[in-house]
Parts: sequence; structure tokens; C-alpha cells
Amino acid sequence: MIGLPIDSEVVEPATQKVLRILTFLEELLGEQKYFAGSDFTLAEVTAGTVLTIINLAGLSLDKHPKLKILTENLNQRAAWIQSLPKDSAMEEFKTMMKARFTGS
Repeated sequence: MIGLPIDSEVVEPATQKVLRILTFLEELLGEQKYFAGSDFTLAEVTAGTVLTIINLAGLSLDKHPKLKILTENLNQRAAWIQSLPKDSAMEEFKTMMKARFTGS
């Protein structure tokens, strides 16, 4: 993501934890539109901040179709779209994080 070396001994267990959380969220969502039923709540905002960028970590929601639909719905909300960082801000963040982790 930001050009740092990847330690598979750390990444693999973390990936498995994330996949378990995705399964939990998929089951929690069930047949409801939102986690709390028909109401859009802080739960969608909280989960959505990660779900909408999970692809940046090399993960996919393909095996979690309900979460994928939730994410697609979030990405159509005007307020959500407005809150997303611009590409330039993401590049600045990556540069800052790389410098922090490498000391350069």
C-alpha cells in the first residue's frame, strides 16, 4: 500500500482476524438493510469507514455479498461521497506514514 516491506508472519494472522470480523458483520447484518434494521446509524458509519477502503489492504468483499451491498449503498450517499478523502490527501498520508515507519 505504501511501499513498505511486508512481514507475512504478521500480515497473515491479521488478515485471518479481519476475515472473521467480516463474517461476523455479514451475519449481524442478516437480511436487514442496516445493522440496526431499517435505520442508518453510527454502526454503518463506523463499519463503513473500513469496509469502503478494505480493498487498499488487498482484501475483497466478494465473499461477503451483504457487506458489499451495504458498501455500495454507502458510496451512493451524497454525504458519504463528500466525506471521502481526495486522492491528493491519500498520497500525502501515504508519504507521511512511509516516512514515519522508515525514518526518511
